[in-house]
Order: sequence, then C-alpha cells, then structure tokens
Amino acid sequence: QQLTKKAAPEENPDEVLWAKLDTKDKNALQDFLSRRPSAHRADAQALLDQMAVRDTQRKSLQQPLDLFNAAFEHQQPKELKDIWPGATDQYVKALRPPAGYKVSIKLQATGDPTVAGDKAQIPCDLISETTGPGIQPKQNRKAVRVSLYKNGDRWLISDPFGQ
Repeated sequence: QQLTKKAAPEENPDEVLWAKLDTKDKNALQDFLSRRPSAHRADAQALLDQMAVRDTQRKSLQQPLDLFNAAFEHQQPKELKDIWPGATDQYVKALRPPAGYKVSIKLQATGDPTVAGDKAQIPCDLISETTGPGIQPKQNRKAVRVSLYKNGDRWLISDPFGQ
C-alpha cells in the first residue's frame, strides 16, 4: 500500500509565500490573492474583511473627535453639547470667553480604539491652547483616553478627559 506524500510547507510555493506574508499589510494580502487565488484564499480574505471592519469602525469613532474639535474651532456651544451632551458649564462658557480671548481644545487620536458593545475608548492627545490680548499663547498637551457611547447610530463623547 502506497501513501501519498503531502508536500512539506517548505516544498509548496504557496505555503512558503503564505508563511512569509505580512498579514497586517492590506496591499500584501490583496497582492497575494491576485497571484495565488486558491492558496489560503479564505484566510487572506478573512484578514482583509477584518481590516475593512476595523477601518470602518475607526472612521465612525473619529467622527465624534472631529465634531468636538470643530465645536471649539467654531466657538459654538450648541455643537459641543450635540457631540458631548454632558459638557459642563465650564467648557460651554470657554467657547464664549471675554473679548479678545480664545480657548481651543483639540482631540487627536494616537492609537486604535477599543470597543465593547456600545462603549468605546480612544487614546488621544488633548491639546489645549489659550490666547488673549497681551499674553503669549499657552499650549498644553496631555495623553487621555476619550470615552464614547453609542446613541442610536451615532457615537457621542461621554468623557473627553479620561486618564
């Protein structure tokens, strides 16, 4: 009785290519699929699908940060309360400072979000700047974990200053 010998991974070119493939590189995966449509197709496609879901999620979680930043850029309390319903008077009033003064706060994502159901956190740099007549602009940068929650089909900020 003769057994069919299965090719060892180092003998099978598809296996060698798959073993060397950077599975975190979207372009490398797409290139692999176009060149080797049968070998590890399901694996490569599953990784690409996961990347697409993460990209979509990252974009939907970036939107509240952009809206928060725009509220300070436009100096609009209504915009701030719309994206951060729990904004305290301290921050709402900061958007209406005395003449000549401006308080600006910006959230800049520094890492990937973590999502658990309808809650998420994003590591960010919080950059605040105060300007006014006769004073040097003062800027501070602080690492924070912005907390968000899902309300319907929107993500809203629950805490922009988390540690």
